[in-house]
Amino acid sequence: MRKIAVVATALLAILLVSTLMPCILATSDSSSDGTVLGANDKGDEPPLTGKGTVSGRVLIREIGAYDCKVTFTEINDNNEMGVEHSITIPKENDGYYSIELDIGRYTAYAEYDKEKNVPPDDRSPIIVVEEGSDIKDVNFRFEMSYPFHGTITFEGSGLGGVTVTLTPISGNPTSVQTNEDGYYSFKGLSGGIYTIDCQKSGFETVTNNIDMSKEYYFNTPMTRSGLPGINGFIEGYDFQHSMMVVSLIGMVTMIIFALGVRFHLMKHPHLILNDEEESDLKND
Repeated sequence: MRKIAVVATALLAILLVSTLMPCILATSDSSSDGTVLGANDKGDEPPLTGKGTVSGRVLIREIGAYDCKVTFTEINDNNEMGVEHSITIPKENDGYYSIELDIGRYTAYAEYDKEKNVPPDDRSPIIVVEEGSDIKDVNFRFEMSYPFHGTITFEGSGLGGVTVTLTPISGNPTSVQTNEDGYYSFKGLSGGIYTIDCQKSGFETVTNNIDMSKEYYFNTPMTRSGLPGINGFIEGYDFQHSMMVVSLIGMVTMIIFALGVRFHLMKHPHLILNDEEESDLKND
């Protein structure tokens, strides 16, 4: 009986220990304020700290921008926006920037003229910075309306009255005329490829393709559309047109002269009679 009592007591003790052990372990893993730490938490260590670097370039018309501000905004664990970290690009950097950030998650944008801002190219909205990371090519490209201008010349001088037309690949053409100095300009154009045509009567049409995101002006001389190598003797006209002008002037002069003679004879008919009398005397 004694042996049976000992075995029963041992079994009871084992059962009691197995019941109370999980409670003891849970109590030992709890923090002092009653919070249970996660599997990856370290109650006796500070949170992870460190820094990483993010770099890239800001472009306008494929040219490095300056006086632009690049801003990275922290995103906390609740997906709320936190502290902003900004850097302004000086002119000598040619659009390049580099900024050191604490480890964490960020959104980013670039700002220009305090009005327009764009997200980075080809990158997710969230940028994750890890300790020692060096994230490159976080680039920003401004797609804004573009101005465009140029000068049309003839024999070294500005040529006025030239119709300059810009036609996008998909869209309607826009036209302006050059002023007396041969200057023209457009405003509010979108990026993309355009065909430019410069036309004026009596001149060869000039046609070219323009990439509006890379080029912002187009200057060109124009030539007369007359016979090759022959210049007219009237300024502003080729040889053929010069001859046409001279012939027209000659015809008008002859008509005016003939009308003048007729009017004079109608006013003085005796001149005709005198000529007839002289003719009769000579015949006699």
